[in-house]
Amino acid sequence: RTLALLAAIEDANVRAAVTAERAFLHALDAGCSAPVAAFATPAGNGSGALEMRALVASHDGRQVVRVAGQGADPQGLGETLAAQALRQGAEEILARV
Repeated sequence: RTLALLAAIEDANVRAAVTAERAFLHALDAGCSAPVAAFATPAGNGSGALEMRALVASHDGRQVVRVAGQGADPQGLGETLAAQALRQGAEEILARV
């Protein structure tokens, strides 16, 4: 019964965006206190794809790794951008937090 009630307010775009953002955080093993951000929105071209920007920063803000991408698979998009961030030095930043 609860799921049936919640179905009335389900928004597929929001679910996709949150799935991508959470996938990014999970792939980095980043918790609530980690200096990590992810923001996904519908691509706006009618393709059903998402655009996402994300970053990992040192606590003092001197080191910042920024990544961005687009994709139709929310989970895959988040994981792909996390892998890019790790290749660009996010692992070293997160090791110090």
